[in-house]
Amino acid sequence: MARKVDETKIESIKQAVMTLIVEKGYANASTSMIAIRSGVSEGYLYRYYNKKYDLVYDVLQDHINLIVD
Repeated sequence: MARKVDETKIESIKQAVMTLIVEKGYANASTSMIAIRSGVSEGYLYRYYNKKYDLVYDVLQDHINLIVD
């Protein structure tokens, strides 16, 4: 059975990654910090994103789509 995506948690993860990258830079914003800041476990984060790059790419795509639309 497929797991239901909790959009609230996904949005929290995306907000956390944006905040941490601004505060600490890409290299210093670890997935562990992102998980803690967003209030989810690292396992939950990795369920949707294989690595930090994928998460940042998804956030950038969201913003690009907002601009294009």
